Amino acid sequence: MIKNRFINHPLICAFIVFGGLGLALALPWFASSQGFAAKSEIDAHSNTSKATRYYVAKTGDGTNPTLGWSTAFTNVQDALLAGFYGEIWVAAGVYYPDEGIFHNDNSRVETFRIWNNNTSLLGGFDTNDTQLSDRDWEKNVTVLSGDIDGNDLNKENDVVIDTTNIRGNNAFHVVTAENVSNTVVLDGFTITAGDADGSEPYNFGGGFYCDGTGIGNVCNPTLKNIVFSGNRADYGGGIYNNSRNEGTSHPNLNNVEFYSNSATSRGGAIYTCGCDGGNANPSLNNVEFSNNSANEGGAMYNLGNYGSA
Repeated sequence: MIKNRFINHPLICAFIVFGGLGLALALPWFASSQGFAAKSEIDAHSNTSKATRYYVAKTGDGTNPTLGWSTAFTNVQDALLAGFYGEIWVAAGVYYPDEGIFHNDNSRVETFRIWNNNTSLLGGFDTNDTQLSDRDWEKNVTVLSGDIDGNDLNKENDVVIDTTNIRGNNAFHVVTAENVSNTVVLDGFTITAGDADGSEPYNFGGGFYCDGTGIGNVCNPTLKNIVFSGNRADYGGGIYNNSRNEGTSHPNLNNVEFYSNSATSRGGAIYTCGCDGGNANPSLNNVEFSNNSANEGGAMYNLGNYGSA
């Protein structure tokens, strides 16, 4: 079953119609079928665009997400698809990676995937906000949660505060970034309840998996005003920075808190892998660690085998 407010919407047909034609055809059709014309103007030759703002709110009706809060998307995944080139404003509430078109209800492999260099995902808004300066991310708590089956225990405002309270099937990675530069911004969210206890790479980074593996690939996103709480993994409960096989992973963390994340092996909050010829070197500015735990490296574990970390 697909968890999606548009379950009877003709968008379902997109999977059949465009399944073999590629994302380039599917995205414009997705926008028009929602009842709005996306303002982004993607140039097929230069791969550039004029950025559009998209709105996400639990109280939206999804009819025209570029106009404002009342007509906003109700889930982040649909905004990430439509906002392939754009800025996404997300109002306070709890959002799950298995919600939205083309996403499978209660599937542990679902994740908020960021893979385009022109994406900015901004949380912490009230639905009366009209300017970025109106935003108060600490007051308007905006949660990206891996608790896809909704049965974790002892949560505060739907945020897991102790990984021993994780129950059932949670998403392996709450957020995943793949081969992106520092122009990608994730700002104003609480990331919680990821549970990376599967086989590789699903044992890396319960909260955030930063994948820069492979020659020429990078994972250098900018994370600002983020709280990682109650995420767990075998390696890197909060974040796993991966630069294996001559890749690069240099995320920039600014005003980030890691609280009560855990790893069964290494890196309760952060695991950084600069191994197999990779180059991994996260930048930390005003980053706080508290109550994180692991067998080795409760806060951080850095591995530089045949690379740098």
